Amino acid sequence: MRSMAFVSLLCFAGFAVAEDKEFQGYVTDDMCAAEHMMEGMNDKECADECVKMGAVYALFVPDDAKMYLADDPKKLEPHAGENVVVTGTVSADGKSIQVTSIRKVEASR
Repeated sequence: MRSMAFVSLLCFAGFAVAEDKEFQGYVTDDMCAAEHMMEGMNDKECADECVKMGAVYALFVPDDAKMYLADDPKKLEPHAGENVVVTGTVSADGKSIQVTSIRKVEASR
């Protein structure tokens, strides 16, 4: 009887689905994160230049003071420098988001 309960538990665990969450933050790059370092450039210009030099687009969430990579950084590219809400699932290691949607927040920082 125990083995049957254990097998049932394993089957149920196999079907567990991670839930999408919303993260509000700024599309930046993984080199600069919260503070853009290139003088004379706005946030978008700085992020774009950093990506040209080898960085990748990322989401900085000020409420958590945390930066997340995207499963596909190209999804973030059109929103560089923008305040956005990203919907997606956080990876097991907590470092990246599998992005399902992105929407711009009208208020600027």
